[in-house]
Amino acid sequence: MKHHRLLLFMVLALFSCKDKKKEDTPKSGKPVITIIDQSTPAVSEYLCDALFGNVLKVATGDTLRFTFYFQASNPLSQYKIDVHNNFDCHSHGKSVDWSVLKIEDLSGTEVTVEEALIIPENASAGNYHLMIRLLDIYGYEAEVKEFNVIVHNPEDEEAPQVTLTAPVEHSTYQHWDVVHFHGTITDNLSLESSRFELKFTDSNDHTYHLYEIFYPQGTTTSYTIDTAYTVGPFIAPGEGYFTIKAYDKANNFSLKTVPVIIE
Repeated sequence: MKHHRLLLFMVLALFSCKDKKKEDTPKSGKPVITIIDQSTPAVSEYLCDALFGNVLKVATGDTLRFTFYFQASNPLSQYKIDVHNNFDCHSHGKSVDWSVLKIEDLSGTEVTVEEALIIPENASAGNYHLMIRLLDIYGYEAEVKEFNVIVHNPEDEEAPQVTLTAPVEHSTYQHWDVVHFHGTITDNLSLESSRFELKFTDSNDHTYHLYEIFYPQGTTTSYTIDTAYTVGPFIAPGEGYFTIKAYDKANNFSLKTVPVIIE
């Protein structure tokens, strides 16, 4: 049923008019979404190197409550609530990523709707997108209401720490050279069931996702980094930097950057 409703929501703009009598003429104007009440007030926060004023901060196990007022010149058709992770600024966290995809039918030109979105106790910490959409029967869409939801786990809010002994900062490499990475990742709790990522950002500010390495079964509070990367010919010459992004099971993370020069 969910797949059927999703398909209907996506293609309604193309096909809804076919079901109407020829004398039916859509009225001008898009539907409007008004948020009458919300349980968590929005705050401003820096996310993905930009300041957002639509941030909701919640803990695992909390409930986000909204009261929406939907209205339109034409009869309403459907509303959709979509929650998905935005960990890499568009997981593998404590257990599962929180996601919601809900589509409900509507009738009439105005309606008040109450929604309660429960954040699972085992949801991964991190940044999520929350989007509310609204359509009328002719496929006209309201301006999307969007929030960034920061989920944290009260039982584990300490991020892992990354210590590197190699490579050395500001080292010089050429294409096809091998860069060796040695160091440790430590945390207050077991790292098992999580991972770290290795990226490189070149002098043109292009980021390459090189590796995603999962901590093996049996890993405790410390993991030894021992990996290597061969500098590809596609890497632009100049000053760039490697980034190791280490996660724990609650999806808390920290970054370690190493600037280098590619000749």
